[in-house]
Amino acid sequence: MKIISAITSGKLCFTFLLALGAASVASAQNETGSATLTGVQNGGLYDYTLTLDNTGTVPIGTFWYAWIPGGFFLPSIPATATAPSGWTADIFKNYSIQFTAGSSSSYLAGGDSLNFYFTSTDTPADL
Repeated sequence: MKIISAITSGKLCFTFLLALGAASVASAQNETGSATLTGVQNGGLYDYTLTLDNTGTVPIGTFWYAWIPGGFFLPSIPATATAPSGWTADIFKNYSIQFTAGSSSSYLAGGDSLNFYFTSTDTPADL
């Protein structure tokens, strides 16, 4: 597993965990990814899109948003979370979201991107 986070102006912007299939453990040096978070206000809520880019060569099968071991970082529990086809989205009451591929055939391959979605009352500035 590899933990990736980004800090901007001293504030945590996003944190995610990439968990890879057991067959890819030997290739751990190639575990790389980046994510972009965009939000659009929709009434009293914000609709967010997380675009995960696999910048390495090892397929990605799990994507955690706003979590590292021992820490949960969303200001509030999201209202909804939606995963792309072949993936599931689980909202945790500890203020994070886990996106998981249903099988290895749905893993995010190196060089590819996927969009993940959630809705929250938290503003972009809060995140």
